[in-house]
Amino acid sequence: MAHALTWMATVLRQAGLSVQEVAGWQDRGHGNVSDLRGVMMHHTAGPAIGNFPSLDVVVNGRPGLAGPLSNLGLARDGTWYVIAAGLAYHAGAGYIAWCGRDNGNNHIIGIEAESTGRGDWTQAQLDVYPRGVAVLLRHLRLAVDRAIAHKEWAPTRKIDPAGWPGDMDGFRAGVAQWINGDQFQQSDRDRLIRLEQAVDELRRWPMGGPRMIRHEATGSQWLYVPGCVLVALQGEEDVTFHGNHRLAGQSEPIALDTDSIRRLAGLVPHVIGELPA
Repeated sequence: MAHALTWMATVLRQAGLSVQEVAGWQDRGHGNVSDLRGVMMHHTAGPAIGNFPSLDVVVNGRPGLAGPLSNLGLARDGTWYVIAAGLAYHAGAGYIAWCGRDNGNNHIIGIEAESTGRGDWTQAQLDVYPRGVAVLLRHLRLAVDRAIAHKEWAPTRKIDPAGWPGDMDGFRAGVAQWINGDQFQQSDRDRLIRLEQAVDELRRWPMGGPRMIRHEATGSQWLYVPGCVLVALQGEEDVTFHGNHRLAGQSEPIALDTDSIRRLAGLVPHVIGELPA
């Protein structure tokens, strides 16, 4: 049986996050997860030096506890490491009403972020930890309150993730901003409005086969293919897409949400589909 979390690398990349796939992650796990109900945040309590010095332990385990010990890892430079698509031993004994008792490994995605546990979060982590959690929750169609700290799951024995500004209320506020807000500068917002207007206009044009179009209002080059719109913005090399989920290997269309609009506008460099020959 295929592991359930093989979508993680794709959705994180589509949000413009830096992603590193650990070899074998698609088949790694202590069996499978099911009925996903939340995302749990941890810190590694690892060394103070290095980008992700705890990676080997998280992947392979430690004496008395076999790896993987999380599904995802977050390095100090903000890179997301995709570790295991199956069940990881990260939660241990604990309880929260919406999940139940001692079954967090089965129903909650675990993230180990590199930190000594003394509040030494980097600026990159402060940015992308809540952002990545928001991406996961949005994919799972779960609310912000399903972002849970290890210490909230097991308050008598765990303290992680320690030292986060504003504690977990602050963390979840950051997650909520990414889920509910757009976090664009005004210049970005003006550009996106023009781009959305161009997309709406292009949808109305009666066209049959593929063709190249220049949209004068935005100064961008468009490739129209039935069922999708591909756009290469003038002066930028990145090619992104809107609409045709098959080009990105997705099972369903990707909505024009904040992240996809940001990619469409070229505000986050990313390539998720090649232009047809």
